[in-house]
Amino acid sequence: MGNSQSRHKKRRQKEPPAAKPTKKFAKKTKATRAPSPDTVLTRWFDELKGDTDEIMITDSVPWMESLGVSPEGIAFWVIAYWCAAEGRGAIRLKEFMEGMKALGIDSNNSLRRQLPTLLRDVAPGSDRFQKFYWFCYEFFKAADAKYLPLDMACEMFTVLLDERSYSTKWTPPAESNSSLKVKQPITWEKFPHKHAFLEFLGSTPPPTKVITKDQYRQFIPFNEQVDTDFKGYAIETSVWPSLFDQFVTWSKEKQPKDENSMDQSELP
Repeated sequence: MGNSQSRHKKRRQKEPPAAKPTKKFAKKTKATRAPSPDTVLTRWFDELKGDTDEIMITDSVPWMESLGVSPEGIAFWVIAYWCAAEGRGAIRLKEFMEGMKALGIDSNNSLRRQLPTLLRDVAPGSDRFQKFYWFCYEFFKAADAKYLPLDMACEMFTVLLDERSYSTKWTPPAESNSSLKVKQPITWEKFPHKHAFLEFLGSTPPPTKVITKDQYRQFIPFNEQVDTDFKGYAIETSVWPSLFDQFVTWSKEKQPKDENSMDQSELP
């Protein structure tokens, strides 16, 4: 009996101590890093561009529609201006990234929210209008050209000098029944010669086939400084582009004659 207890005691002493229960730790998941601003903008740019490495005007149609504006409006022109685009009718990746960073925009949603302000800040009467107006000439001019084709220049005069174009609600007049539709020519106070000048350019035969940079730029001060009745405008001493002199002559010929005045040849 004593020997049996002794053997059990020895076995208990030889048995290893019971293992302590181990603590179970939850696996730590590696935090996913948010993409960098450059990555976000590059991905966005890649979604917008077409077959080239630029966002061309032709590529901008679905983009403008996603922003809720007409593709035929000036929204793309305005975005290109804020991106300081130098490409002919296109926005490059570097320009896109730098422009959007400067504006604090990183998605279509944030651009949609800011677009009304971006349009308003370059509209006629704003401090940036002249810069935007000049920018558009270079933006649309072909790389190897010195002039704008007449039809393109007329389209730009029509849209850029219409204050209603700088609204996200603008729609092409021919496709809209809204209050923004132009049913009759409207003479805006800022550009009183606009409609008559466009009529002059569209006359047959046309007075010119192209619009030069000087003619394009000078049309704004011409509207600001020359009255619609052309009082005091002397063609002989004019310092305006010769195309404007032709316009003045054409306009005076279209003006109704004073019924109280008589041609000297009609006097008895």
